[in-house]
Amino acid sequence: MPLSLTAARRVAVPALAAAALTVSLLATAAPALAGSPGSHPHELTTLGTRVLFVADDGSGGQELWQTNGTTTSLLKQIGPGAASGGPNDLAKVGSLVFFTANDGGGQALWRTNGTSAGTKKLPAAVPTQSVTAVGSRAYYAAQDPVAGYELFTSDGTAAGTKRLTDIRPGITDSVDPSSPTPLGTRVAFSAFGADLADDLWTSGATAGSAKRVKDFGATASIDWIRNVAGTLYLQVQPTPGTFQLWKSDGTKAGTVKIKTLPNTAEEPTAAGSTLFFRMNTLATGRELWRSKGTAKTTNMVKEIYPGDTGAEPETFAAVGSRLFFVAYTQVTVSQDDYEVWRSDGTKAGTVMVKNINPTGYSDANLLQNVGGTLRFFASDGVNGREPWRSDGTKAGTVMVKDVAAGSVSSSPFGNGSMFAKLGTRVYFAANDGVHGDELWRTTSGGAALWANLLPD
Repeated sequence: MPLSLTAARRVAVPALAAAALTVSLLATAAPALAGSPGSHPHELTTLGTRVLFVADDGSGGQELWQTNGTTTSLLKQIGPGAASGGPNDLAKVGSLVFFTANDGGGQALWRTNGTSAGTKKLPAAVPTQSVTAVGSRAYYAAQDPVAGYELFTSDGTAAGTKRLTDIRPGITDSVDPSSPTPLGTRVAFSAFGADLADDLWTSGATAGSAKRVKDFGATASIDWIRNVAGTLYLQVQPTPGTFQLWKSDGTKAGTVKIKTLPNTAEEPTAAGSTLFFRMNTLATGRELWRSKGTAKTTNMVKEIYPGDTGAEPETFAAVGSRLFFVAYTQVTVSQDDYEVWRSDGTKAGTVMVKNINPTGYSDANLLQNVGGTLRFFASDGVNGREPWRSDGTKAGTVMVKDVAAGSVSSSPFGNGSMFAKLGTRVYFAANDGVHGDELWRTTSGGAALWANLLPD
């Protein structure tokens, strides 16, 4: 374990600053690797019989690639010449993947069916982040040149890509770019009218089908919206600094306050019928909380780290009805640990999955649900940060392969989706210290380099 990580945990700084420092140190903890920098595959996304990903082979910049388990090839050169098209925010919607990219004419919305011919630019305003899937349609907020930020939808065709709302007529913004959330066959979002306060809205796929569900008052704001097993959960500030948890079935009568919270709910994540989030209080620091839709079931799950220091749970990943995350725990009075935990929403069911590094921090990161199995990178104190998998049990939490031999870490550069499953294989990005960040896949005996797109 790098001593600097222990020091970062123990220094007496505010919890938020400590968390930010820890994340920064985790990102730079791996020893420097020699050899090629690699093609840096990222945003791995399974689409039918292919895994799509973004990579740079050194000749055409960052572009969209695919592998079908037999061959790996450039799907489409979007950027002109050696310029990067820079595909970003890949999101699967039905039989398509939507993303943003730049073909030299500016950032635009694109879609692909996994073929070069089926990879097309759409004539639409550009989403501010990845689109939301509702059935076979994509929904997103974007800035329209004549209507401001409004709600859009697309079925992947030019004709089926359109603006749905103009809640505040004219160029003035009305829709929160980060809010579109699926709710049955409709999409829920926050928007504001003449009073400039956030209200809860829903919309179908046709223009004019948007309707306001709930007006929270003239000073209200909506911080986030999540779908939890078909019910909307949202955090509302009726006045700045007052945090309330609400739920909604999409109707005015079915939109009710659950509880006033002591602070803002961070990293809200649905796992089964439970909403998990992180909460910071003066008494406990940041700890894991949950809600099952009532005031009684909205509370701290477990005080993982005793006292006011807090366990700082983060990197949430839902696998079925369980939440996986990394958190600090106190091994002794003078020693902390930083490992992978799981929770079913009960105190007894919130436990460390495995003490991966018995001598220090496991530095676990990039947690992701891949076909019902947790995938992540972690260090056991001997092999550096390497790919692991877990079924939630101690025995079923194992290192897949020591990709970068010895104490050097193979954890790839970047964030987002670094794993994708195709058939019985899992594809992932890793750096063996020779080829740089490249595409690997699992084998019956561990894993092997699959595509070396930027040869050393």
